[in-house]
Amino acid sequence: MEAIRGKTVKESVPEAFIRTADEIELVDAAPEYCAAHSLEGGQQSVLNADQLQRQLSELREIALVLAADVVDHQLEEYLRRQGIQQAYGAHERVLVCVTPDRTPS
Repeated sequence: MEAIRGKTVKESVPEAFIRTADEIELVDAAPEYCAAHSLEGGQQSVLNADQLQRQLSELREIALVLAADVVDHQLEEYLRRQGIQQAYGAHERVLVCVTPDRTPS
């Protein structure tokens, strides 16, 4: 995260804590929305809107991938505990995010 933000992160939630949580609730908002509200809210930033959106997008991707990985692990554990032998056709999953405010081009 330090590479994305360009400064030292002093506090964060350890990944091990997230991976052992009983439940994860991911509250998501588009980077464009967050950047616009951050900048118009008078927040002082050395970043321009494009840089802020890029950083937020990268951090959002990390959160979504981590949440998907935790859910996948929980599913595998559940199947194992239940004795369910399930063969999946793919080992990778695709996560698609759709926002209602975008119109097709």
